[in-house]
Amino acid sequence: MDALLARLDARGLDHATHWALAVTGAELCAPGHPSVFGEATVAGCCAVVSTARLGAGTATLHRRLLTEAVHELGHVAGLEHCAATTCVMYPSLDIADTDRKGSHFCKRCREALSHALPHASLDPARACD
Repeated sequence: MDALLARLDARGLDHATHWALAVTGAELCAPGHPSVFGEATVAGCCAVVSTARLGAGTATLHRRLLTEAVHELGHVAGLEHCAATTCVMYPSLDIADTDRKGSHFCKRCREALSHALPHASLDPARACD
């Protein structure tokens, strides 16, 4: 996976203005983890998410893919994992974690994100508080 992220990073994107998100159907692994839903360069420019373990069914797959993509892009924005089980930045150890947390940031992560991305419009009505 590090090679894939390095290849995305090598595209020469300006980290301040451009990010890349790759979506693959291949299984992903990371050091110390035999299988992961995604990976990102923290405070970098790129992330990858796999649909391999997100399940079947269009609506379920789309909902889970959105959750994992937002989570990985949160890392790209500089956010770490969150202890709030309903926050998108909570780590997904299994598909139940992904389903429980959904794709919204908790108040603490939303505030951290607003500092990391001061020009972004973050809708507080969509929080998972």
